[in-house]
Amino acid sequence: MKCPGIRKQFGKGIEVAPEGSRIQLAPGNYAEAIDLGTRNLEIIGNRADPASTTLETPGMNMTVVTIAGGQDASTLIAGVLIENGISSTPEPGFPANSVGGGLYIDGASPVIEDCIVGTNQATRGGGAYLRFSESVFRRTIFE
Repeated sequence: MKCPGIRKQFGKGIEVAPEGSRIQLAPGNYAEAIDLGTRNLEIIGNRADPASTTLETPGMNMTVVTIAGGQDASTLIAGVLIENGISSTPEPGFPANSVGGGLYIDGASPVIEDCIVGTNQATRGGGAYLRFSESVFRRTIFE
């Protein structure tokens, strides 16, 4: 169940989390852009009900989750709904295009599992844009 009136934030946790940390999210809506920087982190919601934990950037014209710092398969995004991203991230080499409304993965190979990638917008790769990536998607639904 989504809680549209409740907004939570955990971005400060990402900013200070040491390499290899696990960030466990309580159910709710998290309205903020998430950038993992260069760290391998685990961000875990509710694997049994990913729609109960929403990561979104409504009205912000930003990618919801950016993983572009050389992360490997120890980086995990699991059990979340990623939606309402409207990318302003320019496509490398084609700056007139925006890419990766929901997920922007460049030069990284995280694992995305038990997630739902909902309505997101970009010129290319509205749900997810991957470049120089060997990302693994398991049990993830793109709507």
